[in-house]
Amino acid sequence: MLQSLAEQVARFCSQGPMILCGDFHARCGRLDADCEGLPSRKVIDVVKNSQGETFVDFLSSVNIAVVNGSKGQDAFTCIYSKGCSVVDYCIVGVDNFEVIDNFKVLAMSECVEGMQCRGDICRIPDHSIIQ
Repeated sequence: MLQSLAEQVARFCSQGPMILCGDFHARCGRLDADCEGLPSRKVIDVVKNSQGETFVDFLSSVNIAVVNGSKGQDAFTCIYSKGCSVVDYCIVGVDNFEVIDNFKVLAMSECVEGMQCRGDICRIPDHSIIQ
């Protein structure tokens, strides 16, 4: 999957700033791509998994950096009964890092607060919104 994404990044990066957000199933812990001149990330999820290592290698290979923990308000992006993690990321090209000026993670519980559920079952998604 990341190989295909790397090909798309290479194909479109010359057309202007590219911001990607999504669930990468990657827990990076304190791993970080080597990006000189960027603010260091505040890490709130110290656990790393093999997908996290692969994700950081991908970031380095295409010169992209994680915004989570570097700018604005950071929070866990996956909140469920077994715990919390950061697996959803906003990533942007190192050369265009300044286009992000206000990063925020909104927990779904905040978004649905006060809403009425319809039907017998009311489930709140476990992934947050990256804004």
